[in-house]
Amino acid sequence: MILFVTFLIASLGATAPTDSSGVYMCASDFQAHKLALASACLHKRNCVRFRERPFVTVHYKGQKYRYKKQDVFGFKDCSGNDYRIYLNEKYHVLSRENIFLYEVTEDVGFSEMVVYETSYFFSEKLDSRIYPLTKRYLDWVYRKNFEFVRRMHVSFGKDEDLANYEEKTKQYKLISLYRQSIGWEKL
Repeated sequence: MILFVTFLIASLGATAPTDSSGVYMCASDFQAHKLALASACLHKRNCVRFRERPFVTVHYKGQKYRYKKQDVFGFKDCSGNDYRIYLNEKYHVLSRENIFLYEVTEDVGFSEMVVYETSYFFSEKLDSRIYPLTKRYLDWVYRKNFEFVRRMHVSFGKDEDLANYEEKTKQYKLISLYRQSIGWEKL
């Protein structure tokens, strides 16, 4: 009986990060997947709300907590998506390795028609400045990595291609090129 209870507790703890929401107070919490006010997403009352207001609101165990956006590093929603907050905007985190990739999807609909537009961004480090994902900004940020810059210009014709995901390798092509440029991956 004790073995079963131990197994049950261990299995519940293992699934908690994928079906819970909460806030990351700092970059190291984000890196460690350590959520503050982590709450199971079983009910709509337990959730994180990010609105146009200057606050992130967390509903946790029947209580409502409000944080200034500038005081929170990021959050995880009930769909399992991680977001970084930068200059009071939320950036959906696509990749946490080598080059941090983000996307922002906005409603740019006209009258009756809803249209969404996705823009891509990057940062060199988890807690560094976020830039638009363009060759110009990548050139500037990674100017000391000549091999990466060269490979990027050879591999990508347009800025729109920089966010291409390779299904075969299960990673973004840009990150694969970066890893190759520093000797972490072979061609």
